[in-house]
Amino acid sequence: MNNAPLGSLCICQFLGMQPGPSLLVLGAVHGNETCGSIAIKKIQEEMENGTVSIKRGKLTMVPITNPLAFKNKRREGQRNLNRNFKIVPNPRDFEDHICNLLYPMLSAHDVLLDLHSFQSPGIPFAMIGPPNNNGDLEPFMRAQEEEAFAMSLGVHRFVEGWMEVYVDGVNERRERDVNAKIGYGIGTAEAIRRNRHNT
Repeated sequence: MNNAPLGSLCICQFLGMQPGPSLLVLGAVHGNETCGSIAIKKIQEEMENGTVSIKRGKLTMVPITNPLAFKNKRREGQRNLNRNFKIVPNPRDFEDHICNLLYPMLSAHDVLLDLHSFQSPGIPFAMIGPPNNNGDLEPFMRAQEEEAFAMSLGVHRFVEGWMEVYVDGVNERRERDVNAKIGYGIGTAEAIRRNRHNT
């Protein structure tokens, strides 16, 4: 599905003729979750043959965000790309390099849709962020906009409170591992929320 070598990312972008918001869509952040890659490929084909078009703004799609994990049909390449998501000055693993490529891309877009899938049967759901706040854990000032976007996807089940749950887990792990860090819970969605909070 992706002919790019493991050292690069395949990125597909469409620009409307009028200015507008920018949407970034990620597939296969976890390599064994392929529904996003399939959906992105379908949208790309529909955009290219004219079935679907955008009038304003920018659509950027990354069908296979973690090519190493995707190639190996595993959740992770060398670590979980959707944890500890930040710029890494001295990258040590494959996912560090991907973070360094993706983080500026997140900063350049208004909205992120990170597509995941799960193995067992279930109802589709969206994970949404916290209420507007200026706290240290997950500062955010776009809660109403995020909720409106989530509702526009046609999803009827929502999950919230990820960072709070993660902090509880980190506090438990600190009894066994003093190096457990809250920042490890930050994935793509938490990263763009932090960026949007400051703009």
